[in-house]
Amino acid sequence: MIFCRFTNIFLLLLFLLVSFLTGMQAHASGIRISKNIVERTMSVSLVRDPALPEGGFILRLLYQGTSMSGCPKLNNPAFETEYIGPFVNITVEDVTIDENASYRDCNAVAQSPKADVIMNRQELADKGVEKVQINNGDFKETFKVILTDHSIALEQDCSLGCGLVARPQKIYGSKDSLRLWFYPAGTVVLYVSSTGDVPDAARKVRNMAAQRGLTPLTDIISDFSSPLVRAGMFYYVDDKGLYLREGEAGPVPVGAVQLDKTIYGLHGDEMIPQDAVVFARRPGPNE
Repeated sequence: MIFCRFTNIFLLLLFLLVSFLTGMQAHASGIRISKNIVERTMSVSLVRDPALPEGGFILRLLYQGTSMSGCPKLNNPAFETEYIGPFVNITVEDVTIDENASYRDCNAVAQSPKADVIMNRQELADKGVEKVQINNGDFKETFKVILTDHSIALEQDCSLGCGLVARPQKIYGSKDSLRLWFYPAGTVVLYVSSTGDVPDAARKVRNMAAQRGLTPLTDIISDFSSPLVRAGMFYYVDDKGLYLREGEAGPVPVGAVQLDKTIYGLHGDEMIPQDAVVFARRPGPNE
């Protein structure tokens, strides 16, 4: 009996030693631990890309849950898009580790694998698309498509539950990551250098913009509302290219306005007029 116990202990120690040496050898040679990373929850957003043709946009599926730094290197997931009647079916594969990258090749850069599905507003309208369905394995998520002449929005269908595969991405400064406006050429965002929500700033910026040949975006898209949380950002159209040429992002100064700023003092508050520079820049990917 004692001999059997010693034999079992010896075999256990031998097994642990062999496992340790094998693991050391695998680490030294750069063998991957696993090919697939199981992660099924994606963040969904609509993204503007000025390089795309008119009406083009990106439906971005971001695997934020697998965001990591260092090694191993993660591949963007493969995906397939299929139009079936009123549906767009998007099948997304799991995230994989780059088999050609060794654990020794570490760059300590955060990674968030994503699938960028390029779409076009007119194509969706011509095909009569009403819903986008995102599939991953046995799970799926459905979004209702709301199209207008100037915008697209996705509305999550929660009749069978939400967030099984995808959920709206939370983007800092953006009201809704699932709504995107299609702007006319020359659209710019005007903002005042001084900061915040200054009373009467909108009227003064509007007067200045009119003097410089800029048109309020709401004169062209009547139902437009700012996608930004921050106040003091005004959308205009520079259709003559007076301030930003095609391909330029800005910002550039376009003028100045005089704003009343409240100064808080020991003997009471007073309003002091100050000149503030107004800048113009292009809308960002989620603006």
